[in-house]
Amino acid sequence: MNLPPHLARLPTGLEPKEIDMHAFRWLPLACLASLLVLTPPAFAQAVGPAFTYQGELRTLSGIANGNFDLEFRLYAQPQGGAQ
Repeated sequence: MNLPPHLARLPTGLEPKEIDMHAFRWLPLACLASLLVLTPPAFAQAVGPAFTYQGELRTLSGIANGNFDLEFRLYAQPQGGAQ
């Protein structure tokens, strides 16, 4: 085999070899599989209307005890945001 001058000085055992491309035929599939496994789902899970309140509800006379009708609103920003 005729080597170019810059490769002719390589030590024994480091000669350029042909690459068997059939050995890499699984590579695209392996990359796709690892992307599917390592990427979290991009969709949100539905959430029901129930939640647990972990705090203390008070009235003028002390700690509230009984059933209360609470109303909440969600805003896009902490202040001045749209609903």
